[in-house]
Amino acid sequence: MTLKEFGNLKANFLQTPKQKWYYVLSVGVFSVFFIFVYEPFGVSLDYLEFNAGPWQIFLFLASQALNLSVAIAFTRFIIEPFLPWNIDTIKKQVHFFLFEILVIILTSPIFIILFYWINGLSQENVVLDQPLWLEIVMRYFLYFFVLMYPFLANALLGHIKGLHSEIEVLEKHIFTVAAQYAANPMQPIQIRNEKHTETLQILPKNLLYIKSDNQYIEIYYLEEGQLRTALIRNRLKIVLEALRDYPIKQCHRSYAVNLLNVHQLKKSEGKTYIYINTQPVQQIPVSKSFTDQIQGTFSEYRK
Repeated sequence: MTLKEFGNLKANFLQTPKQKWYYVLSVGVFSVFFIFVYEPFGVSLDYLEFNAGPWQIFLFLASQALNLSVAIAFTRFIIEPFLPWNIDTIKKQVHFFLFEILVIILTSPIFIILFYWINGLSQENVVLDQPLWLEIVMRYFLYFFVLMYPFLANALLGHIKGLHSEIEVLEKHIFTVAAQYAANPMQPIQIRNEKHTETLQILPKNLLYIKSDNQYIEIYYLEEGQLRTALIRNRLKIVLEALRDYPIKQCHRSYAVNLLNVHQLKKSEGKTYIYINTQPVQQIPVSKSFTDQIQGTFSEYRK
């Protein structure tokens, strides 16, 4: 997968109000921890130069956390809904993340003034040790590192939840297909070789899956309750075209599975597999590129 393809993947994070509020909260909490522990770019000097006590340090950290949280809430709940496009891909989420940092920089003077006012400090005593443009660049990188961790954590959490939700929906649809078939049985399946000189006839409920092996396909099916295999010279694409009226769908470059016999979908080591309840249990890989195609077939069985 190229970087461009990765960026165009659907973003399963920061899409719902609940996910966005978690993000806002995590940013506020993590910013206090990050700034207090690591004191990046000499941030500690902002309050140490005033001989600040615990109360002043607390107010400084609180002002920083409030600045980030309010800015994130403003961008996610006020600005984002008015955009002419949806922030629904990973690339768009990253771009919006970088935009959020600019918003934080623009709003930070408000919270700095608030901090000075609460502590009764004069802003006239504040002198920048470097040019303004360099101060802005340093602040941008500071906020980038502060926000990066909660952003990635929320992205990872949302991605994991999205995968589990996707599998649950897919399982529900598969069982719907099985119920529909039980009410309306289909005609026997006929699988022929490329010259139409050999034909394998199987009841739809007995076909398990088909595996492609170059010029041949290996058919796994049940006969009198026993697992059988048959090797036929033909291409998987041609066979699937002939079986388009049956719930037999490609789930991987080399596999097509009978949805009637899917027992479970499960993730293992970051990959999705279909499990067919036979002896032994059959494990079929599912490619992300074929998941949407499988889901698209379910509308035919819900009519």
